[in-house]
Amino acid sequence: MALPPQISKHPLTCEDLPHLGTKWQFVGIDLAPNEGLETGVAVLDRDRTLMRMDKIYTDEDILHFLESLGPAENLIVALDVPKSLSIQGRWRQEEIKMHPLRLYRKETDELTNRYAQRATDLYEAISKTGVLLFLYFNHTAKNRYEIVIPYRTRTPQGCRALQSLIKTRLKIANVPVNLAPSSVLDAMIGAYVAWTVFRGKLHQHFELFADAEDHRYLEPVKRLS
Repeated sequence: MALPPQISKHPLTCEDLPHLGTKWQFVGIDLAPNEGLETGVAVLDRDRTLMRMDKIYTDEDILHFLESLGPAENLIVALDVPKSLSIQGRWRQEEIKMHPLRLYRKETDELTNRYAQRATDLYEAISKTGVLLFLYFNHTAKNRYEIVIPYRTRTPQGCRALQSLIKTRLKIANVPVNLAPSSVLDAMIGAYVAWTVFRGKLHQHFELFADAEDHRYLEPVKRLS
């Protein structure tokens, strides 16, 4: 599954990126569509060891979290693009979040906006800090890394299966024994996606694109062996 066709894109090369030798921490952000839902964050070091993980809610807290990690030039961040959930009600939003990106309003049978404006706004705010930042799609990463599970992802059974695959297939060290929230697990996948820019190879492990507004996209290709 490639980037959605409605995103006008042009390829980037590693020469378009700041010097990667200064990168020490790799951050995944499983961004919720709005601040009323939890956003998962996770941080890996160069050795693929999980250093930090948390659940946060506001954009301000996300910016403070990144600032607490140290100099901006040391970070690579992968920000999952959340689906736009215009339907009211937290539990209804959580239910719809598990469905495909193309959503219909039952009342009008019209398509809703696929992606939340929050991602674009946060992208701009983080970019101003000097962090090397990419947008990516978590569902694409799961397919490419072969960590799709046959359970609802936000159930204990689904989280347990996903956490096991993160340990065995992504080989992230220091994953907790206790069950992590689904948003944090998805953030671990995002941190791995960011880490591949440092350890992996362009066209072999990931692809880089920019859209018409110069937003950078990171498309996973395959896991590092």
